[in-house]
Amino acid sequence: MTNLLVALPTGVKIKLFDSRSSEVLEHVEEPWAFVAYCSNLVKKDGDLIFTTINRTIQSRILAIELAERIVGLLPRGTHDWEKFVTVEELIMDLREVKFRVEDIKGKNNRN
Repeated sequence: MTNLLVALPTGVKIKLFDSRSSEVLEHVEEPWAFVAYCSNLVKKDGDLIFTTINRTIQSRILAIELAERIVGLLPRGTHDWEKFVTVEELIMDLREVKFRVEDIKGKNNRN
């Protein structure tokens, strides 16, 4: 089992949630560590829901080339394609923290 040490100021309490959701995996340096941290914020038998951009050629074209460079919907440099998380990587990260993957929705997933 993976353990993640989180240092908090004395007296700080963490509220546990029935579910936790995130759309930032593609922006953090260590997605596996972020997944582990979020898993500690979910109540026993709660749900952990992640939404992220899958690392595919299509996502590179749409999220970076089109949205950032051509249309300008997002500032250039918002996304780094190498940081996009594949479905397989996310499943492995979730299994490391003892979560069972029940459902996968979205485009370009192979499950």
